[in-house]
Amino acid sequence: MSPYRVVEYDSGPEGGDEAVKSEWADKGYRLDQVARRSTYEWLLIFSSSAFISAKGKSADGVCVRG
Repeated sequence: MSPYRVVEYDSGPEGGDEAVKSEWADKGYRLDQVARRSTYEWLLIFSSSAFISAKGKSADGVCVRG
């Protein structure tokens, strides 16, 4: 399992990213950051909960937003 995943997402005019969030949560990832690319296009950045310690740092020591 990779510590981070970047997922391109096209919400369309209706929106609704809950299914994408749920899909990645089921795989053991949590949503850390969202970046807008255009009106309906987004980058969703997920981190693996297996690589996050109780102190809020990833396995490589990089602080993550929690």
